[in-house]
Amino acid sequence: MVHPKGRYILRPGDAISTIEPGGGGFGEPRERPVDRVREDVRAGLVSVDGALRDYGVVVDLEGDRAWRP
Repeated sequence: MVHPKGRYILRPGDAISTIEPGGGGFGEPRERPVDRVREDVRAGLVSVDGALRDYGVVVDLEGDRAWRP
């Protein structure tokens, strides 16, 4: 483990590995299938508000439904 703001000299043959947080995703968010967005909300990956704001999908967890208005 190295300090993230440190400076290091790499020599030929040295190797480094990084672990980055999640990316921005793939494709247009509003084209994501409604059922996939609902599953993301159920899994806690996206909030109900985020589903509407980012994916244009209304999710009703009580009725286990989702739709685009």
